[in-house]
Amino acid sequence: MIHGYAENEYVEQAISLYKDIIASGVKHDGVTFVAILTPCSHSGLVYAGVEIFNSMEHDHEVKPKCLMPYKDDLVVWGDLVSSCQVHSNVRLAKKAAEGLFHLDP
Repeated sequence: MIHGYAENEYVEQAISLYKDIIASGVKHDGVTFVAILTPCSHSGLVYAGVEIFNSMEHDHEVKPKCLMPYKDDLVVWGDLVSSCQVHSNVRLAKKAAEGLFHLDP
């Protein structure tokens, strides 16, 4: 549900649902955190994203995993391009786009 809200640009609703789930005591996993951190990144909610990221290990015992050492992935490169657009980072966006085009011309 969090991912569905995020994909349809209902970021505030995604965060609200995330907080409701925490309040209910349901245990989160890495997938939940990816689902909530992605829209935070895309919408420029840096402070909310950092707060959620920091809570992963401290409050929820979910160890963050880095995606980049794994095989190139269209989703990772696409997310990076989108984040660069939000933050107006043209130089990094060009590099990310090259990675994306390399995988899917």
